Amino acid sequence: MPKGEVKSEQGDDPQTNILAIIPAHNEERFIGSVVLSARAHVDRVIVIDDGSTDATAELAEAAGAIVIQHPHNMGKAAALNTGFEQARQMKPQAVVVLDADGQHHASEIPVLMKHVLDGEADMVVGSRFLDSKTSIPYVRSLGLRGITMLSNLGSGHPLSDSQTGFRAFSREAIDRMVFHTDGFSVESEMQFLARALGLRTAEVPISC
Repeated sequence: MPKGEVKSEQGDDPQTNILAIIPAHNEERFIGSVVLSARAHVDRVIVIDDGSTDATAELAEAAGAIVIQHPHNMGKAAALNTGFEQARQMKPQAVVVLDADGQHHASEIPVLMKHVLDGEADMVVGSRFLDSKTSIPYVRSLGLRGITMLSNLGSGHPLSDSQTGFRAFSREAIDRMVFHTDGFSVESEMQFLARALGLRTAEVPISC
């Protein structure tokens, strides 16, 4: 998997405990604030610039992220593979993944991390449907719930929100998960992999 160019070396610290991985494609409007807010809760932020044609990489680096650039858009699964590969080299205790468009609240990173850091789960899913803090349009909510139902039936590993991109992972999960998504979302693939690899899964409510 081509990793692209590492734009900053400040994260090459083998003692890093918690990493944030942010896949990004043409997110110059939000990426700076997302990186800054995530940095308040993690040791290092890795942004995978997935072939952006705007200033995503430059703004992420200016905000303090380690930036790895793909030469062209390869998709979210490839971006996460690149991020996980970099994380494996850095050997963190835990990793959190969040979207680059500002929809996730970085202040909730400790909530996702708790089950991982306490040794209770290998993948913690931030669910938008566990309580009423989330404002999602009704039609979109129906669509997400429908996809979740299909993912639950196919994987045999039920979740309340199979499509959320806000997740935390243990060291074991990072070491073992590699994505080969073809025809369905990488988030759904995580669900299948969790069962296949025997990874422990938990859910926590998030706002969005």
